[in-house]
Amino acid sequence: MSPDVLAAVPLPLSALGVEIESDACTYAEQSSTAMGERLIVPLVQDRLFLAQFSLVDLAGLVIHSGRISPLISRQELSDVATLVASFSGTYFYRHGSTHRDTEAGDVLLTQNDGGVYHCNYCSGICLNINNALLQQTVENLLDHSCTQTIPALLELKKADSGALFGFFAHVNQLLEQERWLPKALGLGSQLYRYLAVALLQQSGHIDRLRQRQQGRRRWSPGVDELVDYIRSNRAVPLPMADLERLSHFLARHLTTLFRERFNCTPMQFVRRQRLEMAMERLTAPQPGDTVIRIARECV
Repeated sequence: MSPDVLAAVPLPLSALGVEIESDACTYAEQSSTAMGERLIVPLVQDRLFLAQFSLVDLAGLVIHSGRISPLISRQELSDVATLVASFSGTYFYRHGSTHRDTEAGDVLLTQNDGGVYHCNYCSGICLNINNALLQQTVENLLDHSCTQTIPALLELKKADSGALFGFFAHVNQLLEQERWLPKALGLGSQLYRYLAVALLQQSGHIDRLRQRQQGRRRWSPGVDELVDYIRSNRAVPLPMADLERLSHFLARHLTTLFRERFNCTPMQFVRRQRLEMAMERLTAPQPGDTVIRIARECV
């Protein structure tokens, strides 16, 4: 099949266009950064198979955005899951007696435990999800108030997938500005939170999450403990994900609270502590300290 034929299938992240073209022999290896090890069986002659895609790093989470010829894909057994967001065409998932057809606008999260995807001419966003990190994200949202295991399958039909597709549209808008922006903003952790909320909706715990978040808009001893932790660990460049984990608050709630108390965001507060440490070292330098070294280690 020529590239002109596949060009009729829309790309999920149009800002990227096509950055990689693979044939039947190279596709599995070239896309493994986002989708892991898997067995690929083209459903057209090898010489007619074509995959056109791009790989985008969201800071620790690489997504595959592209369009492909018909194929069968079987993930190798592992402790991660596969997320598929269909933009065009249909992804058919089969595992034992479980059958799911994922059409445009649908999202499917499945465990890598021997299931098989069968695709026609289609386009979508695919990636591997770390089960342990997703589990931790769910527990952080609920402040460990209940146990929520990751199910074998999470399915969001078009009517319920708007938040995730809105997230991908936001990624596309950022890519139109600068290729590095999604990674710099750490959007991978935001995608995990979207999935965690979807899991809580599916399991019937969303009301518990709503009650917890509505009741956590004021400063609390837990946030005082976070401030103390930041100040006592100012040599550590703490990311927002760590602040969320330590406080059990969402980033937007922490931002509101820190603006009210310190007139800055949580990350600005972290940087202030590191700048104070840099000034102290500049005032009383140790042997071997230089301005460049202190700036590199503290700012």
